[in-house]
Parts: sequence; structure tokens; C-alpha cells
Amino acid sequence: MVMDVIEKILYEVGTVLCHQLPSRTLTVGGKSLPVCARDTGIYIGMFIALMFLVLKGRWSCDKPPKTGITLILCLFIFIMGLDGITSYLNMRSTNNATRLITGGLFGISVTFLLIPIANYKIYLPNKKASLESLQELVMLTVTLILSCLGIYYRWIDNWWLISIISIITILFIHHRICYTLVIQVLNKKGIYPVIVSLILQLILSLCMYLFSKHVIHSIMRLDGTWR
Repeated sequence: MVMDVIEKILYEVGTVLCHQLPSRTLTVGGKSLPVCARDTGIYIGMFIALMFLVLKGRWSCDKPPKTGITLILCLFIFIMGLDGITSYLNMRSTNNATRLITGGLFGISVTFLLIPIANYKIYLPNKKASLESLQELVMLTVTLILSCLGIYYRWIDNWWLISIISIITILFIHHRICYTLVIQVLNKKGIYPVIVSLILQLILSLCMYLFSKHVIHSIMRLDGTWR
């Protein structure tokens, strides 16, 4: 009973940002994941990048990677956008494996680009880069691709593991964005901005949930060509 309630909560949280179309959602352990293949890839990629920053002691990184690495990260972002746009415009067909991997590349990239922006100091020197070498990026990319293939081919066949990682990452990223905005506005740190950012996150999530439930899903039911 308790597990059924938790499972429903995971699906409902996924509804906030994802269309959850069955044809574009992976099945693991006999059940559909809470978010589509592309979103699963995005949040798995973000999770890998966040864990890397924590383990490397770079959570407070305040500097983007070197120009060459940054260009590769931007290319990864472009690849996902290209896959989605060309598919939507019927220029080519795509599949869940491609969505999963390109989403993962996007997730890794935006994490290593946005975390330094969140920690960036205007009046003080910024010294700690989120990625320090091309070798680190290659290692993370290989880890991501293997993880995505493991999910797609069901070598990793644990619905709870993948779902919880995806949803926790969603909630964390949302809170991090809200927290960054709040401390910029309030110009202070401590418990107060954490509480304010949690309230802001709750309000925004509720609005997005209602919008998704009553608008986006209605559009998708009417539009059979939705991709």
C-alpha cells in the first residue's frame, strides 16, 4: 500500500514537466517510467554530473570549463535540440534510444555550465572550474552512454532506482534554480532564503502541475501528431 502511494507520487511529480506519452516512455520492470525517454536521459545526465561535482569537491565551482570543453558541451545541447526539432518537423524519425542518449548529453552539459553561473562571483576572482580536462568529459560521456544503454536494453532493470533518481534530480534542480533566484533578490544566505525558495518551488510546481493536467494533456489528446 505504501509503495503504491509512493509510486503514484513519483508519477504525479513527473507530470509537472513531462507529457508522459506511452510511445515515448521507456518500460522498466514491467512499468512505465515517470517521465519520457528524453527527460529520463536529461535527469540521469544531470544526476551523473552532480555526483561528479560532489565527489570531486567542486560543488562550489564558480568557473565554466575551458573554451574547447565548453564548445563540446554546447554541441551536446545542440544535438538534443536538433534531434527534437527535426523529428517534430517530420524531417526524420527518431526513437527512444536516441531520445534517451541525446537527453543525457544535454543533462550533463547544462549542469556543468549552469552550476558555475549559480556560484559566479562578480567582484571576486572565480578560480574553480566545473570540468578541468577533456579526459573528465570523455569519462563522464562514456559513463552516461553506458547507463542509457543499460536502461534502454534493460541491463538496469530496476524501476525504483531509475524513477527515484530521475524525480529527486528534478526536485533538486528546481530547488537550486529557485534558491539561486532568491539569494540574488534577498542578497543574503542562511535558512531564510532556503525556506523562501522552498515555498517558491512549491507554488511554481503547483502551477506547472495544474497547467500540465488541464492544458497540455488536453492538447495532446486532440493532436495525434504530437511528437
